[in-house]
Amino acid sequence: MWEIDVPLADLTRYRIGGPASRFARLESREALGAALESADGAYRVLGWGANVLVADRGVSEAVIVLSGQFDFLRLQDATLEAGAAAGLPAVVGEARRAGRGGWEFLEAVPGSVGGGLRMNAGSTDTGLWDRAIRVDAMTPEGATVRLTRAEARPAYRTVGVPDDWVFLDGEFEARPGDPAAIEMAHRMRRARKVEAQVYELPSCGSIWKNPGPPHGAAWQLVVRAGMRGARKGNAQITERHANFIANLADALAADVLSGKRAGGSHWSPPPPRSAWPARCGARLFFVRSRRSACPASSSRERDSSIPLPPAPSPPCHPTPRCGTITPRPSPGSDCTRSSRTSASGDPA
Repeated sequence: MWEIDVPLADLTRYRIGGPASRFARLESREALGAALESADGAYRVLGWGANVLVADRGVSEAVIVLSGQFDFLRLQDATLEAGAAAGLPAVVGEARRAGRGGWEFLEAVPGSVGGGLRMNAGSTDTGLWDRAIRVDAMTPEGATVRLTRAEARPAYRTVGVPDDWVFLDGEFEARPGDPAAIEMAHRMRRARKVEAQVYELPSCGSIWKNPGPPHGAAWQLVVRAGMRGARKGNAQITERHANFIANLADALAADVLSGKRAGGSHWSPPPPRSAWPARCGARLFFVRSRRSACPASSSRERDSSIPLPPAPSPPCHPTPRCGTITPRPSPGSDCTRSSRTSASGDPA
């Protein structure tokens, strides 16, 4: 069941990090239950790795990726069912093409359903749990629990579900609407995000959590501190969006974390503005959800058809990453999750 010392960098959008001491890609609830039992509580579930930064020395716990039976999408009369390994872009694209309203808030948001549930991915005002009717999860003991929105107690970029529960699938509201209006809403949302954010470099989306009034957005504080464009090694606070730290090439997790924790205080100052290219930036995603899913040929191939600039595509192995879930970081090691809220609210 378990593979040993499996590299994780290519399983994340950041393309950073060391190996997993044990790794398993699981395709059924039975296999997941057996894996949780053998992991004895020391495990993390990795989805698409959209909001995950893996430590340079790797992860000591077992890492689980969901695929197979966990990767599905089904449209009903007024609902949509999706497995934890299904991609959020696939869900959004399916809803848009079918004329189902209320899903534009997840446009251009990478990640899986499992990861989206773990961090309540979405926009500033709307999260995935706002569309949830019921969600199934597995406890460390292998028991399946069905949760309602009220029982899950979702909030901004978090949910009141134990960290060691693994999301399996969910049923979501997807009511029919005006197809033309729905298409326009999706296009406008995507256009705004593509213009403001960085998709062409590996990153985790927004790194710092917005502090709230009266301080303004996190990116504004970075700009006021004069750190837009600051760099350490090959990790850089991006020019286009100052709440992103990009991996320019073979960056270290330690460099990213030093910038995140110190606000770039030990980083090289940015070069003169005239020295910057017109479009410089990168997108960074840290998530901590529990699910893995890279729909091999199903939900991945049904991703939104609205054009998007080239971006590091989420790795698609046998049937990869669902929801970005990397369970609670152990002290001093392993995967680290940012406490940020994406400027656009992506999950991511």
